[in-house]
Amino acid sequence: WKDERTATATATATTVASGGGDGGGGGGDGGGGAGSGASWRSEPGAEAMVGRERGELFDRHEFTPFHVRVYALVREARNLPVVSDQEVVWATGVACIGAPDGDERRVARAVEDQLHALDEAERRYGWLHGKWTRPLMTRLVRTWCCGLMVIDPALVSKTGAPMQWTHEYYGDECYPSREEQTDEWKKESTLMFSMMVRSIVRSYPMATAKGIVSFSDMVDFDWSRYDMETKRRNTDVNKLIPLKFARMISVRPDDKMRAFFDEMGPRALRKWGFVAYDDYAAAVAGESELISSELPTFVGGSYRLDVLACLKALFRTEPEALALCESVYEELQSTGKLPCPKHMVA
Repeated sequence: WKDERTATATATATTVASGGGDGGGGGGDGGGGAGSGASWRSEPGAEAMVGRERGELFDRHEFTPFHVRVYALVREARNLPVVSDQEVVWATGVACIGAPDGDERRVARAVEDQLHALDEAERRYGWLHGKWTRPLMTRLVRTWCCGLMVIDPALVSKTGAPMQWTHEYYGDECYPSREEQTDEWKKESTLMFSMMVRSIVRSYPMATAKGIVSFSDMVDFDWSRYDMETKRRNTDVNKLIPLKFARMISVRPDDKMRAFFDEMGPRALRKWGFVAYDDYAAAVAGESELISSELPTFVGGSYRLDVLACLKALFRTEPEALALCESVYEELQSTGKLPCPKHMVA
């Protein structure tokens, strides 16, 4: 599978779209640090060393001189698994988020660890060579139609990071009762999450370059249905794939959820970027330097999000997956099985 993996990744590197998150290059205009606004091309000798195709890949991910220095250290490392340029770029982008100038060697070691983890993700979940199946795609379409984990290319943070929108909803349309949460269902949940993240990093370069900002409305969170083990399973996936949440914003949490946040403590909350607000207005005001006031209707705003258009954007670099997604959506719609809970009715 490694040969297929390398070939697929090379193809991805040359076709990945630049949409969603093409704004803001980070603070500063100097040549240092991962947050520098300087292009990697300002690094002396970098263009001659990198070459055209790799250079275009660096451009799509808004690499700075810091990124290139880390990348070079990683490529010199011994005992790395068989990896493509795309995988190294993903891992480098995530590891460099928030890293200070002069910290290249520590960050390079983190990238090496991530690449070994990606090798494990390939073995467990088919991270790169795995294909979307009809059952997995049906699960994803139903999930997004219920307003869970949706990304719209038109809505990005002020840093250029993609925004992921969630209305915490666990109705019959997308979530079974505890008695029906079988081992097969749980396995499918993990695979869908892994495959979804893979499609996100393929279509949204800024997801790994700047991280993802999530915004969740917790008003309909159902403790009686939610499988808390899902969080643990997804955390296990997160340890293996290039995914970093730059900020996790929650609104209208109940007392039990607030107690959960309190138990984490201030240090953990800062580390993971968790923050909770009583209502939408407080969230928009408190996060004004990061998010705009334009929010989808299903999390309290007035923006009318088109779920099908968002799904098409998700799969814009994967023609086979896009065709399958459109087929699944049409089938669900024609048979009256396409979910549309009340919070999704604009």
